[in-house]
Amino acid sequence: MSGWPIGGQRLSLGWFASYHVVDMQFLYSPLTWGFLLVGVPILVHLINLLRYRRQRWAAMEFLLESYRRNRRWVLLKQWLLLMSRMLAMMLLVMLLAKWVSSAQWLSWLGGKTTHHYVLLDDSYSMGSLQLQGETAYQRALKALAGLTRDIANQPGEHQITLLRWSRAALALGQMPATEARPQNDSNQIAGDQSVAPSGNAARSLETIVAQPPTEVSAVIGQMNLAADLSAQTVPGDPSRLLDRLTATEPTALQLAPESAIELIEPAITAQPDELSIVYFLTDLRRSQFADAQSLRRRLLPLSQRGVAIHVVDCADSMGENLSLVSLVPEQEVWAIGVPLMAQVVVRNQTSQPAKNVVVKIRQVSYRHGDVAPSADQEYSGVTLELPPVVIESIGPGQSVTRQFQVVFPTAGQHIIEATLPDDALAADNRRHCVLDIHQSQRVLLIDGDALRSNAFYFQSVIQPGERLQTGISFDQFDASFLRDAAAERLLEYDVIALLDIPRLDPQAISKLEEYRDAGGGVLIMCGPNTNLQFANEQLYRGGEGLLPVQLQSIEEVPEVVSSRGPQVVATEHPILSPLSKLSSNPFFALRIRRYLRTLPATLQSPGLEVVAFGPDLGPLVIDSTRGAGHVVTILTGMSSEWSTWAQDPTFVVMALRSLGYLGSFRRPPTEAPVGTELKMVVVDSTILPQGDILLPGSSGRRIRLQRPIEWNAEQTVAQLTLPIDLQVSDRNLLDAALRPGVIESWMTASDGSLRLHNQVRNVAPEEGDLERIGHQELARQFAGVNLKIRDSGALSSGLNSRETSQSSLLLFLLVALLLAEQMLAYSASYHARPVRSAKLQMLPNQGVGQ
Repeated sequence: MSGWPIGGQRLSLGWFASYHVVDMQFLYSPLTWGFLLVGVPILVHLINLLRYRRQRWAAMEFLLESYRRNRRWVLLKQWLLLMSRMLAMMLLVMLLAKWVSSAQWLSWLGGKTTHHYVLLDDSYSMGSLQLQGETAYQRALKALAGLTRDIANQPGEHQITLLRWSRAALALGQMPATEARPQNDSNQIAGDQSVAPSGNAARSLETIVAQPPTEVSAVIGQMNLAADLSAQTVPGDPSRLLDRLTATEPTALQLAPESAIELIEPAITAQPDELSIVYFLTDLRRSQFADAQSLRRRLLPLSQRGVAIHVVDCADSMGENLSLVSLVPEQEVWAIGVPLMAQVVVRNQTSQPAKNVVVKIRQVSYRHGDVAPSADQEYSGVTLELPPVVIESIGPGQSVTRQFQVVFPTAGQHIIEATLPDDALAADNRRHCVLDIHQSQRVLLIDGDALRSNAFYFQSVIQPGERLQTGISFDQFDASFLRDAAAERLLEYDVIALLDIPRLDPQAISKLEEYRDAGGGVLIMCGPNTNLQFANEQLYRGGEGLLPVQLQSIEEVPEVVSSRGPQVVATEHPILSPLSKLSSNPFFALRIRRYLRTLPATLQSPGLEVVAFGPDLGPLVIDSTRGAGHVVTILTGMSSEWSTWAQDPTFVVMALRSLGYLGSFRRPPTEAPVGTELKMVVVDSTILPQGDILLPGSSGRRIRLQRPIEWNAEQTVAQLTLPIDLQVSDRNLLDAALRPGVIESWMTASDGSLRLHNQVRNVAPEEGDLERIGHQELARQFAGVNLKIRDSGALSSGLNSRETSQSSLLLFLLVALLLAEQMLAYSASYHARPVRSAKLQMLPNQGVGQ
């Protein structure tokens, strides 16, 4: 390539063109006729010369001599003044005619397409109110409208691809695939599920480039399906281009930008001849961008390929926000008329303490046979206002837990609703949970004592009389029942209690293990009939059986130890957590006389937790998990030779909460994250072929959707589903499916009776943390990336246009040049010194020439 050698290197015209200094082109070329005005200062100068006439004057000789001595300096200032005026006229014309650089002009004239990829954050934090009363999402839509107008005013061919983050997550399968776990530990926070990136999210740009063309085409096809606008040519009047998007709202999802970048990367790399520009329209929450290494690894190769990346900040304040973190019923007995405790957790997501926070509580009852689907009401069931929960103070960044009580008088799928007062973000101010209330909780008692004394103790404390309803019903059988009963028969029970069983048949042990793995709860109570050899060889089986620990020996507790104080200490396990929180030990009157000592090494097994410690701080009550169920083992007996627990008041708490806890793991889930697939399954062959789904609406009125019933091969199991994916033809329906709240699914039997299945979808509370990341910190996080950060208001004023920055530079140069011209004009003119004395003042008509 030809050029000029400079500093040992050859400098070409292409190098100049890349720096935009070789030639000049203008958007409004007719205005370039204004360059003729550059001659106006010369013309004025020539006209001024004609105004002078020569006349000799004696006093001028002295002035001429002074002029000859300073002639060069005076002429230099005059020439500089003339040139500055000519240059000022030239800059003014360039400013009005919109000068653009040669590289940009050549890209327009050469047929290169500029592709604008707009990635719109529609996570629910974008619904937060800003200082001007707009939400961040509304600001993003305004900025998007300004961007399209700006693009439409530029020459050349421009295309726009608009992709919402939620649609990218749907396209890549990064939505919650399964429902939440059925029942959480009451000490854990439910609903803290975030949308985790899929395995594809870690792929680099180089990996995508190396993919087979068919796979790249598949990803591009996913992008085209997910995008609201896909490679859409921007018309001269873009006002109707975004009509469909202006009616949208933020989803109730917790989202990250990585999914959107992953989806557009193949499209950018597949079109190397395009000029690509990527825009992130987001509220810059710290949780999304503080740890930006994965996002930076994706953006860095794009930046190195010349892709411009703009981050548009659509928020201006953090906002005062309180979040409902969880609403969880206790793992107790769920039955008609039995008081049930529930926990609500509120988090203060601001830097200021929150005072006197009122949480409104409502219960919604769906009585079997008394309710029908109603889309005109918020719920088809009957609502009842409960006493509110008042939290006196919540510190900044702190969470506070409060308990309240509910009682459901009828069986059915009921709802508990908690609501916070309005604040900057409404999406996390309401939470629901669904409870499947039955007539009673069924417990199977297998008593190894010939006199059934153990079963008598259980029944006497749990069913003391008709006045006191505990919601538990018992069936008693001997050990042979477990051997002969079908596995389906055992699944009818919520809990199976093995009370001091000496032996079990191998078939019974196998059925119990299947029952446990399917989510059933097993209670094992030891005693005088416990056979250590059988327990270790058949029930423990090296850690693979029902028994969670290996038994070592039967220990007798001396009376001296009994007199020292309480022998039992409760932990914070859900079974005895109410007793562990008391100011004094409630087991002061309990005497343990014998218990089974365990092999210490087996206590380290995974999934094992001690519920209570006995004498010498050895484990007395153990909870273990395997499969989907739990096994609670009590290492002492209820007979008087072993303990006085059957007569102690704490045994009532122990028995009730153990049975409620063990029966909770087969219950349906109380909630699931937004975006989980909707599904209702009924084992009934008389179901009609159409079902109804009631989805939450945006304005109070719910959306009623009819869906066909799907059947299994035997035509015995009916299933009503609504998949959450991009294959849904009605995008408004997809938006409704991504809203939080209660979704009612209804089936109708041939006799006209209705089947109801309530499902709850709650938001992820982490998205409610509105703490923002600063622009400077964000720039440091993305060091090396060609990243520009702007406010949303600047997008419509030329964020995308290179000529805007050039026009700003021209305006700055013009102002500076005009100031310099004034200084030169003052320096080149003649100015009389101010007269200080009246004696030196010349009289009229007494000049130098007289």
